[in-house]
Amino acid sequence: MREAGIANSWWQSFVATAGTVGVINSLIIGGTGGLFVGYVCGSLAASVLAGMIFGVIAIALHLARQRALWRRADKESKCEFPASG
Repeated sequence: MREAGIANSWWQSFVATAGTVGVINSLIIGGTGGLFVGYVCGSLAASVLAGMIFGVIAIALHLARQRALWRRADKESKCEFPASG
């Protein structure tokens, strides 16, 4: 996409299909982690905090993996656009 003059931005990871699925999965992972901690500890504050931590870690890992795959695909793809200039 760089050859076409289109720059990738960090927010584009969220609007792609893989990013949307990653966000939903992260919410499920965070909720499940929070429920587990709440079951083990019995504390609402610990449950909420753990759910948030699990969710943030999960979304960071999902987006990092997606960006790595995009970078690899960008390196392997052939430029179909003429060079500007």
